[in-house]
Amino acid sequence: MKPVAFITAVVLATLLSVVLLWELRGAVVLFALSLALSAALRPIVDHMVLRGWSPRAALAAVYLATFLDLSVLAYVLGAETLVELPRAASSLAAGYEEVVVTWPKAGSFRGFIAEHLPPPADIYRALGGVAPDELARGAVGTTLGVLDVLGSALAVLALSVYWGANRDAFERVWLSLLPVDRRLRARALWNETRVAAGAHMRHEIGQSTIAAAALALGFWAMGCDYWALPALAVAVLRLVPLLGIAFAVLSAFLGGLATGLPLALGAAALTIAVLLMLRLVIGPRVFHAPRLNPILAVMVVLAVARTYGFAGLVFAPLITAVIQTVFGELIARTQTTPGASIDQLVRRTEALEGGDGTAELTPELTSLLGRLRKLLADAQAAA
Repeated sequence: MKPVAFITAVVLATLLSVVLLWELRGAVVLFALSLALSAALRPIVDHMVLRGWSPRAALAAVYLATFLDLSVLAYVLGAETLVELPRAASSLAAGYEEVVVTWPKAGSFRGFIAEHLPPPADIYRALGGVAPDELARGAVGTTLGVLDVLGSALAVLALSVYWGANRDAFERVWLSLLPVDRRLRARALWNETRVAAGAHMRHEIGQSTIAAAALALGFWAMGCDYWALPALAVAVLRLVPLLGIAFAVLSAFLGGLATGLPLALGAAALTIAVLLMLRLVIGPRVFHAPRLNPILAVMVVLAVARTYGFAGLVFAPLITAVIQTVFGELIARTQTTPGASIDQLVRRTEALEGGDGTAELTPELTSLLGRLRKLLADAQAAA
């Protein structure tokens, strides 16, 4: 009966863990994003430490610079977007009414399309309003969700600072829960996964930030009536796998179309140029991210898009990078060569102690070799 009771307890504990993870999935997502952000910024911190900075000063400088950059960009684009979004909703509603009224008189193809368009009242009713003003107010209410996103972003940033400052202690704690013979392999797997996730997140956030800043400045200089909203849309839509680039260019075209067709074509051309520059020049030289398997990427997109919608599409590449690294590391570990025998280690230790007479061993190295001799002697006795 004891084996049956043990198996039952394990199954129940597993099911309970799955249910808890599902119920707390919001917190789990924030936790995972904070770890990924910490891994993304860690190489910059390590580089500054190698150049003479103290670890705490380097960590504070990197996170402060990241927070200031993202805050300035979010403030400029966010404040303008809150102004542009209701204006765009009202303009869209007015333009649709004009199309319904004027296109039937034009005849030909436009008249055929106008005959099959639903009345404006049906559109407003489907969107939860009955007039353009209510549609605009609904758009403003939707933008209030940005505050929730900003709160989550601050939580991720705060947790990331904590993980960055206490990474070694955190790794020691969770590795201590594993058997001793599995800790080395688990540490290697964790490090490879952390590096891959951090590289991918640094690649995507960095390119989206550059794209948003460059396009917002470019659209504003071109004289577009809407410059923040399409720039923000491009920065987000480029994260979507497969069709993200096409949707990003289309959003820039529509943003410029509100001012005129020439500006729409110019905005689309500028977007294509910036995205190509990021993909072919800046990305390979500045951001080094692992190349994702396209088949695995499509499978992950199909899995997460059904459950999490657009947010799942945005984070699908990050999930793909993690899965690809984990399986790649597991397969590589199964093909490792055997290590050296105890006798070989003893001979290498004796060779280090003998030396070639040209260099004197430091007290620290002598102490380390003494401890190594004792461990090898214990291993020979146990064998």
